Amino acid sequence: MQQKRSTFWTGLVVALSLLLGVILMVAINRDPLASSTIQLTEAFAQIEPNSFKDEIPELISPADFEISTNPRPTLIWASVEGAVYYELRLSTGVDFRDGVTTSETSYTLERDLVVSGYANWYVRAYDANGTGSQWSETRRVGVASPPGDAPRLYRMTWDPELTWQGVTWATAYHLQIDYHEDFSSPIVDDMTIPADQESYALPLLSPQAGHYYWRMRAQHSDGTWGAWSTVSTFTQMSIPTRTPHPTPTRYPSSTPLPPPSQTPAPSSTPLPPPTRTAIPSSTQTRAPSSTPLPPPTQTPAPSWTPAPTATFWTIPSPTRSGGSGGE
Repeated sequence: MQQKRSTFWTGLVVALSLLLGVILMVAINRDPLASSTIQLTEAFAQIEPNSFKDEIPELISPADFEISTNPRPTLIWASVEGAVYYELRLSTGVDFRDGVTTSETSYTLERDLVVSGYANWYVRAYDANGTGSQWSETRRVGVASPPGDAPRLYRMTWDPELTWQGVTWATAYHLQIDYHEDFSSPIVDDMTIPADQESYALPLLSPQAGHYYWRMRAQHSDGTWGAWSTVSTFTQMSIPTRTPHPTPTRYPSSTPLPPPSQTPAPSSTPLPPPTRTAIPSSTQTRAPSSTPLPPPTQTPAPSWTPAPTATFWTIPSPTRSGGSGGE
């Protein structure tokens, strides 16, 4: 009988465990939070990030360094998906022109690009929200320079870089910088500047401020040089001279540093005790406490004596005698 009861309870526990497991599995599958999480994950997976700002317009024509016979060439670029309009910029050296906006993917210049030489151009797209894409690559389009033409220098006042507009046939450039306008003793005389370079970083010409002249010319493919450019000027500011700090003496790591020199303090000599002068006792002699002090001497007040009474004397009047005479 006892064995049957044990078997019954064991089976009941197993059955309840199975039932609890089934309930938990159903609850997990029907959990609204878990279901919502799955739905949000699928929704975010279907959303593509807004990558318009990472788009880069592609330039088509003219090709980089192409020489145009038309001083007002047409610039063409590829469309960008989602773009509403485009911004085109042109620059010649440091001469930046205002940006031009257009909804088309091409633009014909309304004025001559340059007299001769190269100009840079690049494009950026914008979507309906005004978000701009990345700038395209920079290309240079040129207008054929006449033989013997000279580079055009850009005025530079404080900028530590010289810039110019090159010529289309140049194979190299020659730069001169001098204190004198006649370039009799140039301090910079560089004939190896590459043809595709249109700027020159200035070295420090002098510790003091100075006024300088500079000019350039271009080299033909046959090695001959074209005409000199017009002379331009610039000012280079001085650099303040600083006195270097002395270099501290360093010892090898294997050599211990000497202890710092210390001046021993003088031996302490005890000071003599201060001389004390006894204050003399009071000159008043005090009687011993057992002897009573004599009473103070008192002077009696003077007795008052009344003034004596005044004595008045009566003087008798004179007596007169009769007229018979026995004389």
